[in-house]
Amino acid sequence: MTEQSALKLLDAYTLRARFTPALLIVAPLWLAIAAWVAPALGDPSLPVSGVIGFAAVVLLAELGRDRGKASEATLFECWGGMPSVLLMSHSRSALSGDAIARRHSKLRALFPNFSLPNSAEDERGNWPAADSIYRSISEALRELTRDKARFPLVFEENTSYGFRRNLWAMRSLGVATSGFALVTSLANILLAVHRDTPLQPISILSAAICAALLVFWLWQVSVEWVRVVAFAYAERLFAAVEVL
Repeated sequence: MTEQSALKLLDAYTLRARFTPALLIVAPLWLAIAAWVAPALGDPSLPVSGVIGFAAVVLLAELGRDRGKASEATLFECWGGMPSVLLMSHSRSALSGDAIARRHSKLRALFPNFSLPNSAEDERGNWPAADSIYRSISEALRELTRDKARFPLVFEENTSYGFRRNLWAMRSLGVATSGFALVTSLANILLAVHRDTPLQPISILSAAICAALLVFWLWQVSVEWVRVVAFAYAERLFAAVEVL
């Protein structure tokens, strides 16, 4: 692998949206292992577990991406539709009629080959056709705004959306690994107390981090948490129309 291809593989989006969610799943298990083997200095199981953990992160990064994409249909159903489609719709956008009219005017100038509905009545008359047009425009806008240097805010919101979407898609796995690692870490602490042996700092650190991650997975990672950045990303796409 060349240096250029390696940098492409580990770009900002890949690191944040794919590798970080996978790391949050694997880290508790690695910490739990570290808590058990830390007293045995020089025990080779720790570096070996690190290598295995890195391999697991790489694998989960790909699986998480696939699960994230597959989860979008469920997310869109919860939100009432694809965010960019909703923000283009006469009947479903929270924008005023004048704001929607201005947005459609700019989109018609940018995409003259698309026949956008002129009103909410037009949409309701043939919603599948309107939805298809809105989706096509959304896809076209994504392709036109892939230049990170020219559209940094679009890239930033897209990265945040990918990160939160993938976390939500792997939420059950994150809860399972954090919960299991927390129980394992607490068992290590209780065993040390029972044997009246000194507590290792790594044991306390492991339990604390695993507990914090469990709380994060259970209370922070939610459909609403993903929705916030999904609509922010859609808004950035439309803001980019001003300079396209």
